[in-house]
Amino acid sequence: MVAHLALDRALLEKYACTESCQTPYSPLTHLREDFSEKAYRQAAQASNEDPIPRPLSVSLHLPACHELDALNACSGANAARHTARINEYLGYLEHEIALQATLFDKDRQIEHVHVNGDLSTCMKHTQWERVFDRLTHHFSLAQSDQPTSTIDVRSDSASSGYIALLGELGFTHLNLIAQSPTSSSGQDSGGFSVESLAPLIDAARQAQLHKVGITLAYGHPQQMPARFESDLAKLAALRPDRLSLCYQRFLDAENGTATLPLERLQQAILHFKKAGYLHLGLGHFVLAEDDLAVNWHKNTLRYDLHGYSSHGVCDLIGLGAGAFSRLDDSYSQNALGLSHYFRHLDQGQLPVWRGYQLNFDDLLRRDIVHQLLCRQEIDATAIEERYHIVFRNYFASELVALASFVEDGLVTLTTNAIKLLPPGQVLLEPVAALFAPFRNKTRQRLFRIV
Repeated sequence: MVAHLALDRALLEKYACTESCQTPYSPLTHLREDFSEKAYRQAAQASNEDPIPRPLSVSLHLPACHELDALNACSGANAARHTARINEYLGYLEHEIALQATLFDKDRQIEHVHVNGDLSTCMKHTQWERVFDRLTHHFSLAQSDQPTSTIDVRSDSASSGYIALLGELGFTHLNLIAQSPTSSSGQDSGGFSVESLAPLIDAARQAQLHKVGITLAYGHPQQMPARFESDLAKLAALRPDRLSLCYQRFLDAENGTATLPLERLQQAILHFKKAGYLHLGLGHFVLAEDDLAVNWHKNTLRYDLHGYSSHGVCDLIGLGAGAFSRLDDSYSQNALGLSHYFRHLDQGQLPVWRGYQLNFDDLLRRDIVHQLLCRQEIDATAIEERYHIVFRNYFASELVALASFVEDGLVTLTTNAIKLLPPGQVLLEPVAALFAPFRNKTRQRLFRIV
């Protein structure tokens, strides 16, 4: 039933992606250092003044353990010293939480918390409680239902005991980040196998986490189709609620070329569809009963900096060194280095490093790309009414570039809509990139349309 989705190799090579754009409308490469703390505060104020203010989402970034050691220039630190450094970082994090909370009206509730960073696997129960206590003290949590909380964890850093702790702390979603199973020599790396995920998934279910996801890196030149197919079969047999593929660009040392991801992505789409998964787009798969699948069928699915989401549009507050925020129509990032992050907070300042305020064209294109990612079509009539443009005139060059996809039977184009056909699902990224904001840089960097 899904065989008709397969594109031949010639078409895959024609639209070959040399890199992946997991967020085709992301401005993260466009952030400017002249975006100040004042601009961030103005964005927060503008979001408060919206007639119907959006709910809040929090992205909590924790650094790698070795970053804390490097900060103090002490190698081989003992457990007591390491614990002290974790507590030092958490102290600064608490300071930032308090500063951020003053910017938002108290009736704006947090609907989702997302945690990432290797330090999470080093933290003790009391340290986690300390962070969540500060969040609940300074912010309002959604009262109608428990806010969802997701944590990204590297599979090689996790254990069954650690996952049990996550359940005790109240986390609802676990995403296991699996490293590429193939080393640079093309042999098994020894550090990862799909089978090693099984006890972690079992532990998550025993801890009664609501959803378990797996993110698998792929793209090594010597990751052969047969081996990749075997890994896909093993992943499907584990039956996680969600699966996603993350393309990593490896350089082939022998011929100096990079592997192209479309063939592997198509292989995964065909395999996981047969296994009963729904392909949302961009290599993200969910089981039919998942809330993401429900929202996909209702056309209420969202896509943000963390990927596909069933939440409505939220203002995202980034907390921690290097964390990203999205407030009103702006994106920003905290100071990346720990010393810079600490210095801002020592001076009583928000640790804003850089950012970008979206203009009319950015907002228009972000809306279009969002429609493509979540519905795999563009409602041109709705776009014209919302932004007061003539679609065929505003996007004349994009429509010319799209003609090749139409001729190859991958996209349909009418006066009212643009729609990806089933065979074109694997080409969602190249099509979305045609309309992406910051396209002058993004399209040159990410895509080679032959």
